[in-house]
Amino acid sequence: MASSPEPPGPLRRWEALSVLVQAAVAFPPLAIVLFLLNVGGFGQPVARSVLYGVIEAAPVTALVLVATANERRKRTGR
Repeated sequence: MASSPEPPGPLRRWEALSVLVQAAVAFPPLAIVLFLLNVGGFGQPVARSVLYGVIEAAPVTALVLVATANERRKRTGR
């Protein structure tokens, strides 16, 4: 199996960050997007949407971190 071509620069820099830094960078925007989805898309009250945004952002952030690790592992062939 041939290895994938070299990823673009921003992706290489993202993968070079530690997992904790990746989580700290990914969590806030995901929480905001999910908050907006709950307020606008589902019509939830603002206070409940804030809570839902934070709660839902945790597993979505974990998925981003797992996907990053899997793609890096797949590309390096390990």
